[in-house]
Amino acid sequence: MNENWTKETEPEVRGAITKTVHPAPVAPSDDSLKAGIAALGKAADTARQSHEAEVEKVRRSLAPTLKEAAALQQQFESLDAVYRARLEELRQVSRSGDLRRYRGIDDALARLFDIASATLSTLSAGQRCLGDLPRRVRQLDWKDVRTQKYLDIPADADIDTPRLPSAHDRNR
Repeated sequence: MNENWTKETEPEVRGAITKTVHPAPVAPSDDSLKAGIAALGKAADTARQSHEAEVEKVRRSLAPTLKEAAALQQQFESLDAVYRARLEELRQVSRSGDLRRYRGIDDALARLFDIASATLSTLSAGQRCLGDLPRRVRQLDWKDVRTQKYLDIPADADIDTPRLPSAHDRNR
């Protein structure tokens, strides 16, 4: 063996490199994993857009209900401005002791109090409910559309006012 290993000769190159070939790029359609991911992403985008489109369609279908509710709310506000003070005064007077000295008036005072209270409650509830409808329509999501919860909104716009007893009802 040669004792000086640093002086050993290198093996000779047997051929010359004349051409370099770059590897061919992999087309996205050739890679099945990338193609699957792209297809899933596209399907998810399409599904999300279809859900959003469905929700927007429901919102647009509720526009006439919102317009009607806004007009009804204006009527409630004008009635409230005109009659609230008088109704509160009626409630207070019906509970005062000044009118109790008249015989047989207790039933009429109790009935007056009940009617005034029901009317005030209806005015307040109507304004609160009708004022809340635009927010509820804005906050609709796919779950509300899928479960048809949005069908409750037009029903909530129909405020049931308490029917006051008529003279015919009292005679029964």
